[in-house]
Amino acid sequence: MSSRMNVQTVAGIALTYFVVVVLLLDAVMQFVLPPPLRQAMEQTGFDPSTGPQLAVVMLVCAITLAIPSTSALGAILTTAFLGGAIAVHVRIGEIVTGSQIFCVLLGAAAWGGVYLRNERVRQVLPIRRSAAAVRA
Repeated sequence: MSSRMNVQTVAGIALTYFVVVVLLLDAVMQFVLPPPLRQAMEQTGFDPSTGPQLAVVMLVCAITLAIPSTSALGAILTTAFLGGAIAVHVRIGEIVTGSQIFCVLLGAAAWGGVYLRNERVRQVLPIRRSAAAVRA
């Protein structure tokens, strides 16, 4: 294994586990439900009692993303969950807010991590260089 591959794999693992940690922290907060989160849930039209159910979804996303053999499924579930979060904010009139940008970046980090550490994902979704860039 080349040193480039090691750096690529380590970067992929770091991105993946950053997303996993964020999901786990958010899940814990959904179980604890501090007053600012309760208020935010009410503002977006959610009954705060659904917090534990959302936490379970986040835990499933985090666990499937963390396990190498299920990481592609975890990235799919995570980006679907984050897409739903973005849709909720659009529904209440919040367009291009910090939370939406964070969701997009978190989803990109999930896929970036899986892409960097999983050869099969790179084969399915190749990033191609132009012929001029390859010759340079």
